[in-house]
Amino acid sequence: MGFREPIRRSTLADVNESRDWRIHADFAQRLIGQARALYAGEDLGLE
Repeated sequence: MGFREPIRRSTLADVNESRDWRIHADFAQRLIGQARALYAGEDLGLE
């Protein structure tokens, strides 16, 4: 299953405007949790 024509950027922008932002926030929090576990012992030089 594919697309016959390239997807226009304006269409993607319209979809993202109507999408609930909390979906992205939850996903970001999960990724941050995984990154913290992976790099718990590493010095990231953020101080």
